[in-house]
Amino acid sequence: MGRGEIDANRVPNRCGIGPSPRAAREGAYVRAPIRAGNRVPPRRKATRARRATQSSFPDGADHTLFTIGYSGHTPGSFADSLLRAKVAQLIDVRSVPRSRKPGFSGKGLRAFVEARGIAYVHLPRLGAPPALLERKKGGAAFADIAGPYSRHLAGQRAALGEVAGLAQQLPSALMCLEEDPRECHRGILAKRLAREGFKVEHL
Repeated sequence: MGRGEIDANRVPNRCGIGPSPRAAREGAYVRAPIRAGNRVPPRRKATRARRATQSSFPDGADHTLFTIGYSGHTPGSFADSLLRAKVAQLIDVRSVPRSRKPGFSGKGLRAFVEARGIAYVHLPRLGAPPALLERKKGGAAFADIAGPYSRHLAGQRAALGEVAGLAQQLPSALMCLEEDPRECHRGILAKRLAREGFKVEHL
């Protein structure tokens, strides 16, 4: 190359990337320097985050909603049932998360399931109101409680929206005491959510 001549391969365009006009004609390309932290464009990172959220649900995304009662379980067998069903989130729908049974009160249960990779959420507004709990303790049949609870549930639109949103994000199980969902308010709640498109399965 003679004095005063310019090497086309070394001349960037105005943006600093891509070929210079002369280099483009000759098939050359001027590479921009790669700076640390700029290897993956932000848009691709956002796409990856969306894919991670979408893949949280099992393949097929049929929005199965499980229910489970802890009566008859130890904490270990309870967690095993959730894990076998691939439940990733336990939604406690007791109005008061206390139990005479060791391991099933709120803080202890939360710590136990979270240590096994299962998220814990307590939604007390979806539990039976105190007056209904007292009636049940007094020996009232569940059939006598079901109607009042259904009317209570009809007024909990915000809480119903919250539980539906949570169950759409992760494979979830509604949790209460009774083993038989037909004798528990969670069965009524599950039927209500089935009308929103969830496939209900009792564990």
